[in-house]
Amino acid sequence: MWRKRISFIGIFVIILGFLHIDAQFVRADSKKEGNITLVTDEKIEGWATSPGEGNGKGNTISHFVVRINVKGQEDTTVRSYRVDAVEAPADRNGEKKYMFSLDMIGKWPAAQGETVTYKIVVDAY
Repeated sequence: MWRKRISFIGIFVIILGFLHIDAQFVRADSKKEGNITLVTDEKIEGWATSPGEGNGKGNTISHFVVRINVKGQEDTTVRSYRVDAVEAPADRNGEKKYMFSLDMIGKWPAAQGETVTYKIVVDAY
């Protein structure tokens, strides 16, 4: 029985050796900061700092992904938009700061009722 297990594990390892696996590991930084600064019918704006040593040589942010859905209706489709990051002057700690501005004209998810609350999640990459 144990010989079958060893041979099975050996074959599994050989098969894994032939597969091309492309993976990226991302380390979350607890010091990462950001904020949504403006939400109107026309646009969403915000910013984020990239993790670094505080000397202006932190990591770069290439883009933001903004996800929007109607709060309380999580079963509805989430709208997702990719926005290029624009480098701004460094913050007071010397960390790199990036901003985004997303044009929202005609892009808000449809909702029922007169008053709607949207859930907006922004991730920086």
